[in-house]
Amino acid sequence: MTRTRALLIVTIIAVGAVCAVPVWAETPTLLHSTVLNGVLMDSNTGELYLHNIQASNLPTPSSSSYHPYNPNDGDELWAVVVGSDGTPVARFDFYAQLHRAPWWLLGSHELTDMRTTEPTSGRRIALPD
Repeated sequence: MTRTRALLIVTIIAVGAVCAVPVWAETPTLLHSTVLNGVLMDSNTGELYLHNIQASNLPTPSSSSYHPYNPNDGDELWAVVVGSDGTPVARFDFYAQLHRAPWWLLGSHELTDMRTTEPTSGRRIALPD
């Protein structure tokens, strides 16, 4: 009886994993090493900025321009940085260039200070203490 249950549990797990693989293959993801290398802080000013992060399996963009993801005339792609209290601090809008399918190279295009909801003139932001 125990052996039958174990076999049934293994079968359910295997079927669940096989059914989930197509979903995982289409889920947008970030290349973790580029996040570790691309989220930077200026040691002199303490400002946070993002540089060259790679993502894969982004949805097919509606624009065929060189940067089909950009906040001006393409599809929008952004990241929101929140403080330890859960308050939004900054919104980084990205442009994305198809590097080699399925990989996209993300660059910071525009930055909004969420504390004032105003776009900034640069691409760096000082974080709260």
